[in-house]
Amino acid sequence: MKFQKVRHKKYNLNYGWMMVIEFKEELDEFFKKSMTPKIRPAYDNLLKVISGKSHINNVLTRLLFLKLESLGEANILTLTTEIFQQLYTDKLKVINETGKIYIAMTGGYFGFHNDIEVLDEVITDKIIYPEYTEKDIVVKQWTDGTHWYAYLGDLQVTEEDEEGNLDEKWETEKLAYYAAARLINKNNFWMLK
Repeated sequence: MKFQKVRHKKYNLNYGWMMVIEFKEELDEFFKKSMTPKIRPAYDNLLKVISGKSHINNVLTRLLFLKLESLGEANILTLTTEIFQQLYTDKLKVINETGKIYIAMTGGYFGFHNDIEVLDEVITDKIIYPEYTEKDIVVKQWTDGTHWYAYLGDLQVTEEDEEGNLDEKWETEKLAYYAAARLINKNNFWMLK
């Protein structure tokens, strides 16, 4: 993936590191690796919110909840799928209209325009923003789960094993944390403190 540190020339606004996506296949990879892992936690959280057993704990659940409230009755799974499809379609439209899309770590995005100045560029085989540090590591275990999962921000960490398969879960919390730390170290060694 390509990351660029960019600023708006006209307003002298520094956007920091942004992921740059120019092709549908790159957007597909972004959604598969970054967006798809968000679906199940948001869906589970929404079911708990509706049943009164939890509060809203992420942005996607809030979006789903507000949409569900406005519709009255709807199939939650269908609604979740529709929202993700709309997010995908909106980003693809920006790529088609401007030639590329810039996506911030926070999820905000905009299309290419002539006032964008590239200050630095990093190309990596992972969707890991160059500014991630160890403070961005989150390790989770699902309720009644036996494995641990690592995230950098909201991106699920995966590692390739000796046979070339992708591992996405670890036996202990510490192993999951170290997997995320190795990824930061591999991609952003100059950022580790």
